[in-house]
Amino acid sequence: MKRNLIFASVACMALCLVILLFSTSANLIADVQNQNTSNSIVLPTTLKVIMIQFQDVKYDQYWDGSQWKFYAYIHKLSDFQAQLASLGTYYGTVDDEQVYGSFRDYLYENSRQTYSPTVQLLHTANAQGYPDWVTLPGNKSSYTINNIVSAANSAAQAAGKDISTSSTVKLCYIYAGNFYRNTIKVFATGLKGTTMVVHERLDIAASQIDQEAQGAKLNHIGYYAHEYIHLMGSDHTFTSNHWDVMDQGHRSGHRPASMNPWLLHKSGWANLNFINSDITNATVAYNTSPTTKSTFYIRKIIGPNECFLVENRWFSRTYDQLMPPTYLGLSGGILIWNIIGFGLNIRETDLIEADATSDESPNLGSDPREANDVFRPSVYVTNKIHDDSYPATMRLRSGAISKFAVTNYTSAGSTGNPSTTVSFKINYIPPIKPTLTSVSYVPGTQSHPEIPPQNYMLIKWNLNPETNISQYKTYRRVNSDGVDGWISVGLTGSTATQYKDYSIIINPPTTYFYKITAQNTNGYESGFSNTLSETSGIAKRSDREANPTAMPISLALFPNYPNPFNPETKIFYQLPEAKHVRLFIYNLLGEQIRVLENTEKPAGNHVAIWDGQNDRGTRVAAGAYLLRLEADNRFLTRKMLLLP
Repeated sequence: MKRNLIFASVACMALCLVILLFSTSANLIADVQNQNTSNSIVLPTTLKVIMIQFQDVKYDQYWDGSQWKFYAYIHKLSDFQAQLASLGTYYGTVDDEQVYGSFRDYLYENSRQTYSPTVQLLHTANAQGYPDWVTLPGNKSSYTINNIVSAANSAAQAAGKDISTSSTVKLCYIYAGNFYRNTIKVFATGLKGTTMVVHERLDIAASQIDQEAQGAKLNHIGYYAHEYIHLMGSDHTFTSNHWDVMDQGHRSGHRPASMNPWLLHKSGWANLNFINSDITNATVAYNTSPTTKSTFYIRKIIGPNECFLVENRWFSRTYDQLMPPTYLGLSGGILIWNIIGFGLNIRETDLIEADATSDESPNLGSDPREANDVFRPSVYVTNKIHDDSYPATMRLRSGAISKFAVTNYTSAGSTGNPSTTVSFKINYIPPIKPTLTSVSYVPGTQSHPEIPPQNYMLIKWNLNPETNISQYKTYRRVNSDGVDGWISVGLTGSTATQYKDYSIIINPPTTYFYKITAQNTNGYESGFSNTLSETSGIAKRSDREANPTAMPISLALFPNYPNPFNPETKIFYQLPEAKHVRLFIYNLLGEQIRVLENTEKPAGNHVAIWDGQNDRGTRVAAGAYLLRLEADNRFLTRKMLLLP
């Protein structure tokens, strides 16, 4: 399976809804207080599927402007039957990529085996097994999101297809060839609309410019599931970089993300436990039963009409396994949502991941807690709820303190027992976040040849203004991606303004990141301070740049500078002897973006520059990228953040 093939971008999918409906409706809190399933969701009984092709793009070949080219993969009617209409049998390999379940399987699992619509493919197969595609007049490039449905309706009716729809019968058009990102797109004709339009194939590089690709493979079910949820009545907002339904899993070989918990609740497929008082050591378990409804915890904040919802997202057999277990070797945990909205009869509630920070997701909106990657909660990475929820109280959208906190987090259990315990506090007022002022490496002096020097990192901060501070707590992690997690390395008294961390490694030189918290006499701990870092056992960056001939003693890849950066950054590395060096830039999907070095280099200190462009000379999107140095069968990695 190729991990770097396809991922439908948020920028593209944010255009996929045609009609936005606005109306006065009951507010969110009234809906929540009723504790009933909202009537904003409909469950169609039937989805009709009609496949359409064009004069220049057929199901098996396309005209490239000078000649006809055949696709490497040609799909039979049975392929679409298996992908969309089967139940419990769509596993294995399709077009050389792994698949984990059908469109009906997705709905069947999310509904806890209570809902699975009938899928009718309104086609017959020829002698070779290929469906009788409906052919539209004109070339594919002549169609857009504005005219494709009316043209398809006319052609389908002329071909004798039944295109009638109702509140319980919906229609899906599959257009031949690759996803055309800029014209036809992929969309539904409104919330509770009648029709959805999805592409047959997907090759992400060609889709950027609305072109076909001979190697384009069968589109995966994430697109079908996403658009169908719109036909059920669920929306996603245009005001933030997240999705209210699900946006992950369009990439080839991956499962689509599970529906979010609020949508599950409104569909009648999940239960809510309301938090009206402090709860100590509540068990928040992922429900492994395929038929029993999951239970989520929710805290209502009446004034601003906001809620916090807590769930345990784990890996099930199929769709909750969005992130494969091999990814970081992790297995799931607590996810906290912040919910706000205008009621659920017309528009869907607006959810963001309440404990997301810029340390986790590079694709952020105006709210620092808004994360595009809503199914990667911080506990997947750090085994701890993150800045805005642990150990501090979670904040409202306005930035005001909510006084609601999730504390005492314990990690999820083994595969057979995916549960965790947390405590909920509803009147939690912690100290303000302290300010870290500096982190510096201090090389120790050697008083005797047999006594090693006491090297340390010196961490300094400003005192908090509160009079009831009892202590300050220093946290540390190694490497900027945070995979190893933050650990507590020391406590200091209420009047201390510095801490010396002696538990550091200087050979090889290691970059350490530090944060601190303040704790008051009530036992409440503040949120994390700002983060500062320093590298042990090496000269400063300015010294390395000024004196690149100083001979190093070990292979090292130093932090790039500046970081974050725009438009370019300098990358520092050192070689103890002449080596063949390979220096690459990758995105977080593992796709190779740029080759900076691939040549022999002499011993010494070296500087490379990345200008934020890929190998084709095109500026890449803002976000997090991985820098990888390969030399002497060793691999060193750093994380960089390119600013907009």
